[in-house]
Amino acid sequence: MHTFSRIRAITACCLLSLLAGCGGITVRGTVVGSPIGRAVVVDERDERLSEQGIPGVELKIVRVGSETSGGVAPLATAVSDGSGNFSMRLRDADKVRGPVVILTEGDGTLRTSTRIYPPRQGQAVLVNVRERRTSGASETTE
Repeated sequence: MHTFSRIRAITACCLLSLLAGCGGITVRGTVVGSPIGRAVVVDERDERLSEQGIPGVELKIVRVGSETSGGVAPLATAVSDGSGNFSMRLRDADKVRGPVVILTEGDGTLRTSTRIYPPRQGQAVLVNVRERRTSGASETTE
């Protein structure tokens, strides 16, 4: 009986671990300076991901069509770290079946809005941002 209880406990832990990992996508990447503000999905071995990035850029992933709607809750958010890297989790992959929009905004950078498909395993997002020249400027790419 003792062995059976132990097997049940181990099985329950394994099932909970599997369920906790299901239904989500982790989006990782780097924010770098560029003459063109846009986000692109690249292979995770892309050399540009190891460039010195831009820290403090706020990133949001929203549904297509909601990027201009105020008060819409984002699907995921992050702020780039000291090296320009970020990681955010799309918690409900079942609702993300097509493209999403990645929005960026940071001190000294233009706001960007780019439609992308969420990266697959082995891919990352390279976010290019432009230096802000005038207040309130933004850039949209598809």
